[in-house]
Amino acid sequence: GLPPNIRDRGYFTELIETKKTAWSELLVSRDTGQMIVVCAVPEVEGSRIAGGIGATVNVHSMEELIISISSGSGTVYALMDDEGLLIYHPEERLLNKRLGVDLHDEAGRDIMEFVNSEEEIYFEFLINNRNLMLKKYRMETAGYNLISISYMESLMAPVDAIVRNITIGIMVLTFFVI
Repeated sequence: GLPPNIRDRGYFTELIETKKTAWSELLVSRDTGQMIVVCAVPEVEGSRIAGGIGATVNVHSMEELIISISSGSGTVYALMDDEGLLIYHPEERLLNKRLGVDLHDEAGRDIMEFVNSEEEIYFEFLINNRNLMLKKYRMETAGYNLISISYMESLMAPVDAIVRNITIGIMVLTFFVI
């Protein structure tokens, strides 16, 4: 059959206007009904587009890869576009939520500083009553950011246990010395 008409898709419009590679937001494929992300690359001859090539990435495949690199309950990974939109997150309720618009830091810190930062450093935020450490890695080939989300309570649990054991040990020693 004929290929689906993509003229109304944002990435296609962007490609036509800029004559540069364009990435879609999270879309439902008209062909399969699956959640996808599309990359479209134009072939430019002079000032006109002579053709192009596109690639479709099934979000389920990306999800499996991201889950495989997550380190248990302490750290999970998500995909975010350059405007802070969560393309993938292991918690479905956070899909298509935008940092700084739908999700805010409850301690008043500017979450857009993280979204707009080009540095690969950790940022601390309080979101949904959870202390988080966020770090983003730009994936140039995919046009998105891989976000490392570390939950402080999970990261600090082993440290808290050590501190608790040392405190108990000191109390026991103090009891026997006195």
